Amino acid sequence: MNTACSTNCGLRRERNEDSLIVFDKEKVLLIADGVGGANSGEVASRLCVSSIGRYFKKYPLPQSRDIALIRNYFRECLKQVNDLVYQASLSKKEYEGMATTLVALILGNHGTAFAINVGDSRLYLLREGVLHQITEDHTYVNEMVRQGIMTEEQAKLHENRYMITRAVGAEETIDPDFYEVEIQAKDLFLLCSDGLYEEVPENRIRTILDGTLSLDEKAERLTGEALEYGGLDNISSILAQITEEDCI
Repeated sequence: MNTACSTNCGLRRERNEDSLIVFDKEKVLLIADGVGGANSGEVASRLCVSSIGRYFKKYPLPQSRDIALIRNYFRECLKQVNDLVYQASLSKKEYEGMATTLVALILGNHGTAFAINVGDSRLYLLREGVLHQITEDHTYVNEMVRQGIMTEEQAKLHENRYMITRAVGAEETIDPDFYEVEIQAKDLFLLCSDGLYEEVPENRIRTILDGTLSLDEKAERLTGEALEYGGLDNISSILAQITEEDCI
């Protein structure tokens, strides 16, 4: 698996509250987008990512990566991480209400990958020129669309379109979504915070990913486009290109 990363504060924010990391040994990629007042969003996302790293060291990922093992492993991991972020949010007034989204891609065995999502950071897959959104946003408007209460066009304009309904550390318990994806060589995964997809149209994201630029250049181009479209939020992305070896 070949990877490339890019992150930028954007044009309207004073600090970058996104955290992203590639754990090469574990073959795990993460993006966390912090929420909260003052600098607490930054604290929440960094605490989330660093705590997952510490968990990996204390409890190595199972070598046999079937869906049941991965679910159980990460449910316990995120349960502990959620508790750390939640307790930290209670420890200081300036941390009150802090939380973070989380999207993760885990490379499995025998041509399989797994995804985890809490919040509205996303995972996409580009395969044979077609862009697929793998994760589903945990937002107020997305739930309304699912229930048929509003259309997707109405959701894009709704005043509560940025309201997330799940986040790491927001409550005492956590309910992540898990996905299993059969992978193929040349598949290209994109993990990103909402600062990218809220600014750059999906057809433009697809065009960049499907182009001839290098992986690093594609990541930087995505960030550049988000800035050109306004850069209203922090912008983060991780690209992961699947190789033949990953599918064995």
